Amino acid sequence: IDGEAVEEMIAEGIPLGRMGKGVDIGMAVVFLSCEASAGYVTGDTLVVDGAQWLYKPPMVPREMVAELSRSVEKKSRDMKPGNTLLSKL
Repeated sequence: IDGEAVEEMIAEGIPLGRMGKGVDIGMAVVFLSCEASAGYVTGDTLVVDGAQWLYKPPMVPREMVAELSRSVEKKSRDMKPGNTLLSKL
């Protein structure tokens, strides 16, 4: 895997869809150092990550969840009063 492929894979997990650039960090520095924009800011953590901290990939693919759900629902519907099949839910 080359560097460009790795960057593409990482960018897929960032909601803005791209890697950060130096100018992104630079604009945060300008914001914090400018009296007009951050003159009243006395302390905070400014996260400059393209909202990556918000994104959590699904633990299980959606298709797998849907398939499992349909399977459990079918088993549930197939259970009839008096049936000896016990639910494993």
